[in-house]
Amino acid sequence: MNNAKRAAVLVASGLALAGPLLTACSGDATEKSAAPRAAHVKQGEAAPLAASQAKKAPRRTHYTKKYSRLDEKYFSGIKRCVRVSIWGTAKYDVEHTVTGSVPVHAYKNLRVYAPTMRASVLAKCGKKKTAKAKGAKLTQNWYQTTCTADVQVGIPWSVGATPHCGNGKVAGRTTSHSGTSTTFTQYNSQANPVKWSDQGLPSWATVKKSMCLTTYSTAVVSVGSKSDRGSYKLTQCWQP
Repeated sequence: MNNAKRAAVLVASGLALAGPLLTACSGDATEKSAAPRAAHVKQGEAAPLAASQAKKAPRRTHYTKKYSRLDEKYFSGIKRCVRVSIWGTAKYDVEHTVTGSVPVHAYKNLRVYAPTMRASVLAKCGKKKTAKAKGAKLTQNWYQTTCTADVQVGIPWSVGATPHCGNGKVAGRTTSHSGTSTTFTQYNSQANPVKWSDQGLPSWATVKKSMCLTTYSTAVVSVGSKSDRGSYKLTQCWQP
């Protein structure tokens, strides 16, 4: 059989297609095996990035701090000493982040729960002997000591200002108390905490900063037909 007839027989039997079919199958196998390798490379490159992001994700530490402060002043108009005490619970978070390679810490979510104020009427300052009064008006004004954070409150609190802080920085509440007594107390519910916005609260990188709150409180006390008033500036600071 000559070459031309042999070629015709091969074409008719389909054997001449074996070469191209084998080549096509070989190409598919290469692409399929290459695809997983490409995906593997992409996954390998993404993994360190995800780990880096997880490492730098912010984390928070929660703190609960009890506070109590007191001061006393002589009210010459009623010839009495009035001792003002404040107490309650402060809660806040410290958020830890990493900017580049520098750790940054910031106070967040600052709240004061059940801030209580009591005015005790004394015969003399520095002594324990009490004296009677017929009534009192008590005011608590709370603000973040550097006056950089806005306050956020609900009823019965109101937002205002003091000589120390501008508008929007101070949470205030005034209560009136009648009836003869030696002590007058302003109670506040746990359900209505005094809060501050995160913006304006202290932050630091290397030197730790304190979180400080101030109460600028006033007491008006009546004895008989006379009354007198005094102001008390009490500051409490905390650190993580």
